[in-house]
Amino acid sequence: MDSTGINDRATGSWMDTKVGIIYSKVKRVSKNRNLITDKHVYATLDNVEKFRERFYLSAHEMGVFRAELVLFVSDGTTWIRSIQQGMFHGSVYLLDLWHLKRKITLALGKQKRELADNLCELAGYGDPAPILDTLNTELSRCRDPDKRAKLKDLLIYVRSNTDGIENYGNHEIVGSGAVEKTTDVLVCRRFKLRGMSWYERNAANLLRLRLLKINGLWDEYWNKRKNEELSRKNRC
Repeated sequence: MDSTGINDRATGSWMDTKVGIIYSKVKRVSKNRNLITDKHVYATLDNVEKFRERFYLSAHEMGVFRAELVLFVSDGTTWIRSIQQGMFHGSVYLLDLWHLKRKITLALGKQKRELADNLCELAGYGDPAPILDTLNTELSRCRDPDKRAKLKDLLIYVRSNTDGIENYGNHEIVGSGAVEKTTDVLVCRRFKLRGMSWYERNAANLLRLRLLKINGLWDEYWNKRKNEELSRKNRC
């Protein structure tokens, strides 16, 4: 799961677009590149509650809850974490390693680059304990208010996603790049070009059309609409 903002023309603020993908097959196409197959995308401008319910139904239709193993991958954002904990109880949670490394590097800063690299390496082994110990030590020594705030945020982030790090040791590390790429193609390349802003209704309607295309349902949907219209005319 991921999210991105779209400029809201009516309010001058942001509309949060939530995106989730479900897939069951991965095909190796080159040494460093995989192709995701059997993929279904769901996205909406609705609130988290509606997104959660409809994404759950999509997962059910895709057979997620009949699978032997379900991996739930996210960047650790609180609202996504709550969905995993509340509706995907049996899933194995994986925190996206790239986001974790980025947060560690930004929080410690350039002066602590070597320490940040060491913590990133430890994270890859699935051991959050030394990361937490080190962050606590750094926090106790730090007197800079801005840096303390960053260290506190990172400490909370790691604590909240401990199991997502520990699971690296038992499962192949899967990143959130797939959903981020999908978010880019589905939303950013159409809704977030320079100077663009949208009314919510128009953005929601266009988003539904783009979902038909990205899910490969475009022809099926319009053929169904055409047949329904013909049936209606015949009845008249």
